[in-house]
Formats: sequence, structure tokens, C-alpha cells
Amino acid sequence: MGRTFLERLARFGELPKVPACILVLLLLGGSWAVSYHTGGTKHAYPHLFYVPILLGAFFFRVPGALLTAAAAGILSGPLMPLDVEAGIAQPLGLWLFRMGFFAFIGLLTAVLFSQLDRRLAEVNRLVSALAQHHVRTLIVFAQLHEQRDKSTEGHSQRVAINALRIGQRMGLKGEEINTLYWAGLLHDLGKILVPDGILLKNGPLTAEEFLEIQKHPGFGAETLESISDGFRAVAEGIRSHHERWDGRGYPAGLKGKDIPLAGRIIAVADVFEALTNDRSYRVALPVDLALAYFQREAGVQFDPEVVETFVELHRDGKISVSLHPGDIFESLEEASRRFPGKVR
Repeated sequence: MGRTFLERLARFGELPKVPACILVLLLLGGSWAVSYHTGGTKHAYPHLFYVPILLGAFFFRVPGALLTAAAAGILSGPLMPLDVEAGIAQPLGLWLFRMGFFAFIGLLTAVLFSQLDRRLAEVNRLVSALAQHHVRTLIVFAQLHEQRDKSTEGHSQRVAINALRIGQRMGLKGEEINTLYWAGLLHDLGKILVPDGILLKNGPLTAEEFLEIQKHPGFGAETLESISDGFRAVAEGIRSHHERWDGRGYPAGLKGKDIPLAGRIIAVADVFEALTNDRSYRVALPVDLALAYFQREAGVQFDPEVVETFVELHRDGKISVSLHPGDIFESLEEASRRFPGKVR
């Protein structure tokens, strides 16, 4: 405890200069107000010094509280008379008692702030642990889908990476880009509830089978929402990735910008990945033909701005056509670290 206090005291001169300047100004202002404006310490105005003392405890904890209290005690002590007009000095015991009380209040406040720091650190630790638990949950879900349909192995990873690239180019940051990445990685989560006979069918689907496939965005979104409200934004991206710009998509028939941006971005990344990779019912489409398809469908099936951004990224060599199958990126940082530049 003593060592910690000395270390804090040694660093006091390195602490932020703006709060320190504010404290100095408040101390000097309090001194002026008590001595010249109100005529001495005979009134209640010395209590104004509690303001810089409490601020010192808030900004700098114990060292700040004690140093500010000492300064306040000296400024309102031997340097200040009891009555300016009458020229009556303060008794020694009076200003020493005041200084001691200043120090007690400052120290008490600093200790309480330090306790609050520890509690907040514990809360942050628990929040971090919960976030890691959520990450592991999402990864398990992604792996479940990968194991279910080996023919599309690597599909979700490619969609997530390409969606991430599009979102970054469109200026998304922070929680929005995080949501986009996980929604891209888990966009087909709902397919784990689609019967094998439909999901793994080699030939074309019947109308009834296609209606069953159309349930997968809702299945995936509802699965995440049932686990935690914290997944709500990711769930909305999953639910809307088969909506169309012209309103003819599913499951809700949303149109234009009523479709969440994450869903509009994932729609482009998803269809591109599906077109340019082999499936059991058809061979991959050449990339140039896939790009022509997107340019033709801009404003019809896809958001024109997203398509424009996607085409620019492909021209810059930053759209992935092939990633190593089975890769699961546990975080955006890992994804960015592994694919910082051009991808194949």
C-alpha cells in the first residue's frame, strides 16, 4: 500500500496537465474569494476549497487529494487572516484543524474512488469473459454449419471476409463492422435446421423444398436472439441477407434501404461466393461473368452502392475468391492480421 502511494506520488508530475491547471486555478480562485472578496475565514466561504480537493481525489486519487488538501489548508491557513478589515489572524489550532479535515475528506474520497476503480475493473473483467464466451459460442455455431454441408466448406469464411472488406470501404467502424463480420460468418446458421434431403439435394428443388430453404434466415436469427439480446444486431444481418433491393426477397419482403445495411452487404458477398465456386448442382461461374451479373442486377436485386463498392474492391484485388477451407477467424483483429493486403 505504501509503495503504491509513493509510486503514485512520484508520477504526480506526469499526470494530465489540464486537470492539474484546473486545480491550481480553483485553489487560487478560492483563496482570492475568501481573503479579498468575503474578508477572511470568519464566514463559511473556506468550504469552497472542497471543490478542488474533491476534484484532486477524482483525477489523481490519493496523491492528488492529499496535495490539494495541503495546498488548500495553507492558502486558507497562515496566509489568510480570520478578519481582513480588523486585521485579526487565525488561531494556529483553527487552521491546522481545517487542514486536517481537508486531508481527511480528500483521503476518504480518494479511497472511495479507488474502490470504485476496483469494482469497475472487476465488471470489465466479467464483461470481457462474457464477450469471449459469446465469441466461442459463435465459433461453435459456424463450425456446426461447416460440418453439416461439406460441399460448401469455407463459404461462410469467404462471405465474412468479403463483407468485411466492403463494410470497411463504405466507412463502417466499431460495432457496425464487428456486427457485419459475425453476421457474414453466421449468415447460413439456420441451415442446420433444414432437413438433409433438401439441404444436400443434388438436383433442383421443388417449390415446397424451396419454401423450406427460405426459412433458414429466420431460423438463424431466432437461434441467436434466443441466446442473448446482445446478438440482436447480428441476427438482423442474418435475417435480412436474402432480401432484395426491389422488395421481392425473403423472409420479410423488405425493399431498398429498409433492408439493414449488413444484410445488403452480405447479400452481395454471399451471391458472389456462391456463383464463383463449384456446387453439387453446377460448376463455378467465371469471375468476369459474375461481375457482369452484379452490375446488371444493381438496383434490382442488390443495393447499387454496395455493388459499386464491391466492383471497386475487386478491381483493387481485395475481394477473395478462394480462402483456405475451414479457417475460422476468432476476431476482426485476426482476420485483418491474416489478410492485410491482396487476397486471391
